[in-house]
Amino acid sequence: MKFPRAWTKISIVAFGVGLGPLIQLLATPLLARIFSPAEFGQLALFTSVVSILTVVSCLRYEGGIQVVEDAHVNSIIWAALMVVALTFTAGMVGLHLSVVQNSFESIYNLSSDITWVAIVAASAGVILMASNLTMRTNRYVKNAMLRSGTSVLFVAIALGARDISLLHANAIAFVIVGVAALAFLLVNIGSFSFRETIQMARDNLKYPFLLAPTSLLDAVALTLPVLYISGSYGMDSTGHYAQIQRLIGAPMLFAGVVAGQLFAKRSGELFRAGQSSRALLWQVVRNLALLGLAVILAIVWFGEPICMLILGHAWRFDTQFLLLASVPLVVRSVISPVSTVFLTHNHIWVAVVWQVVYFSLSFVILQYAASTMSFERFLFAYGLIELALYLIYLLLAHIVAARKK
Repeated sequence: MKFPRAWTKISIVAFGVGLGPLIQLLATPLLARIFSPAEFGQLALFTSVVSILTVVSCLRYEGGIQVVEDAHVNSIIWAALMVVALTFTAGMVGLHLSVVQNSFESIYNLSSDITWVAIVAASAGVILMASNLTMRTNRYVKNAMLRSGTSVLFVAIALGARDISLLHANAIAFVIVGVAALAFLLVNIGSFSFRETIQMARDNLKYPFLLAPTSLLDAVALTLPVLYISGSYGMDSTGHYAQIQRLIGAPMLFAGVVAGQLFAKRSGELFRAGQSSRALLWQVVRNLALLGLAVILAIVWFGEPICMLILGHAWRFDTQFLLLASVPLVVRSVISPVSTVFLTHNHIWVAVVWQVVYFSLSFVILQYAASTMSFERFLFAYGLIELALYLIYLLLAHIVAARKK
């Protein structure tokens, strides 16, 4: 029986999404014994700051690559490349003037490595552009390579060059893949036209003025725990937290990405056909919730011995800590994949309002918790915030999903 082409595409994309985390997961027993929790904490802080700047590296113009007419693809790519050059310059200036560091004092812990932040963020922006172009042109194998390339190279460098820190291994991996992505873009697009590029940028101002700010709020909100933990509880605690999130969250994140892509495609089809997406929404949430429950039960029953086997004696893996670090991620992984319903049903403004509220409450509560509570109570407060706000998010998605065209 012939395998449906759509499922072949999804399988290749899913492979690209999952290969990088899988390689890192397989390498964890070695990395966790070579590098200390504090070094992993330094990496977590670095990648958190990079993720914030990456969101605005293209001012979201990369999203237009899959949307614009064929005649305008070159112009939107050149516009995004120009923006990357500008944001890279602004980022370097802002970092050297300590503008970014003054927002969160914990960023000062990066010391001289702060320069790498702007370089890696620009590389990540170019990778996003190339990834979008490969999706538009149905080059799914190249898309998988772009998605997994940084993780694979990171592991290879970290294990193969023992005198290079985790942070530098990550930065070098991104730069290598970023250069390859830039070469791919330049080979596959036409010549540069300043007039057409500027016009395209003006015609798509919704990306920098609507999507970029909300995406920035989302990125900052997701990195708030690491920013506050690194500043108030030290790099060791940051490393323990980030390692457990990555180790236990891997199956949930992978399932969430695949489920989210399938949901986005099917919910859009249902809306265009004048049908409700509510049943589909709850099917996805129910299946992910069952997976999340299985993960939580596995943590309670087998978490300590498994983490001991994978990480070794230098790491913290008592059941209480494992649950406190994992529950917020599980909650988010169950509900976030259905967030595209706001886009497919033309109610993006609902998601924007929720995002502003989510960021504001998280910022205020976590700042208070970090300055007055123990590490464990901070994690408990964070878990409560995630649970309450994402349940509201799910309720809003439930209401919007019933809308028909």
